Order: sequence, then structure tokens, then C-alpha cells
Amino acid sequence: MIRASRHGSLRRETRVSPFFQPRAVRPRRHALTLPRSLVGGHDTSGTTLSWVVKFLADNPHAQATLRRQLRTAYAAAHAEGRQPSVVEITKTSAPYLDAFVEESARVAPTLPIIIREAVVDTTVLGKPIPKGTSVVMYTNGPSYVFPGVPVAEELRSESSRAARQRVGVWDDETMARFTPERWLKNKDPAEAGGGANEFDSVEFDAQSGPMLTFGAGPRGCFGRRLAYLEIRLVTALLVWNFEFEKCPEALSSYNAKDILTTMPRKCFVKLRRV
Repeated sequence: MIRASRHGSLRRETRVSPFFQPRAVRPRRHALTLPRSLVGGHDTSGTTLSWVVKFLADNPHAQATLRRQLRTAYAAAHAEGRQPSVVEITKTSAPYLDAFVEESARVAPTLPIIIREAVVDTTVLGKPIPKGTSVVMYTNGPSYVFPGVPVAEELRSESSRAARQRVGVWDDETMARFTPERWLKNKDPAEAGGGANEFDSVEFDAQSGPMLTFGAGPRGCFGRRLAYLEIRLVTALLVWNFEFEKCPEALSSYNAKDILTTMPRKCFVKLRRV
């Protein structure tokens, strides 16, 4: 689905954009960025959606809550017996959909590590890091999906200590569970109003806890917004149309394989039209 969408977009751009004219003069960075976006974005989004399918089947309560959110947020589409439009999905507030996508990105081991190279001599947690050293950081490890390694507070940098005031921490007992609700917080009573449905009183909070799936800072993933858009659209339409049921363990284990990304070896589910 994503491959076809990208292929169609690329063909449309070829017809209308001077960027694709053979003799066009263009900056080198554009020529480098486009292939990275197409190749990297295709595999990472596609792999994450494979994990999303598993999370839907393995967490029926979360799946049912998400479906109620979609029916509530896109009430006009539901009443008219049609699919929600791209505009409705992308522009209408649906906090539980945001939370489900964010939790999928947190738990899915699509890209389990990121690497950064020190451009100056520095110190991290009291350890000297010479210039040119490659630092490997787990995006699916301690402090993210299982308890972190104890670190003396005085070893943390000033910026690290300041970040702890802005971003929450996950509970050690529950951080390994798939729980979209962890990304929701109660609205201010004045904003919540009467609360006509179960989702009116909550809002999505991207600062609920740490997540490094897309990196961070100025060198974070430049395709982050595109990835969220793709995953949000596909997830919403899948759940709108189908109920996902888990298959036997032989067909739905969490064993993974590493290619360009880390994808599930067994990604089979039973589908039922809703």
C-alpha cells in the first residue's frame, strides 16, 4: 500500500516538477535527500505498521477503544456509512489515535539503535568521549521499555537534568506493556466542558515519557512527520474496516529478523469485517 502510494506520488512529481527534469540544475543535497526519504521512509513505516498489526491483534481492549475513538471523532463518516477522508483523519482531533500511534512507535523495535558521532571532546555521565567517537544509543532498551540503569544525579549534565523537568518517566512495573493510555492526560476542567464522550476529557501528551524512536534535537529524523502521517492514516482505516484477532503462537510470535529494519518474522492475524 505504502509502496504504491509513494510510486504514484513520484510519478505525479515527475510530470509536474522541474526538479525531475534531466538537465535541471539542483543542489546536491536534494539529490541525496530524496532517495533517503523514499527508501528509509518506505521501510521504516512499513515495518512499524507490521508491528501495529500485531499490537492490534494482541491487545483487543486497546483495539476496541481505538475503534470507539474513530467512530466518535469521525461521526459524520460513520453516520453516512462511508470511509473517513484523509482530511478528516489528519485534521480532526483524536487523542486515542495519537496515543495508539505513539505507543506503537515506542514499543516497536523497528530501528533499535541510533548512532551519533562526537564532533568535539566531551563527557557523558562522567565518561570521557573523545572527538570522533561513535556513540550507540538504544531506542528500545533501558528507560524506554524496561527499567533504566541507575545513574548518580551528579553525573548528569545540566541539560539532562533540565530535561527531566519537561519529560515524564515510565513506571518500571508497566513500561514493558503496550498501553496507549500512558500518552493521555486529563484536560483542564475548563477546557473539557461537559464531556459528551469518554475522549472529551483527555488530550494527547507527547511529553508523557521518554522515547527516542526518531532521535531528538536538530539531527532527529527529518521524515518523522511523514511517518506519523502514514501510520496514522493506515492504522485508522484498518481499524475502521476490520477487527484483528490473534493467530496461534506459531503464526504470531514476536521473533524478529534484521534486514534494513527489525521486522516480525510472523505477522499473521485473523480479520473480520466490522
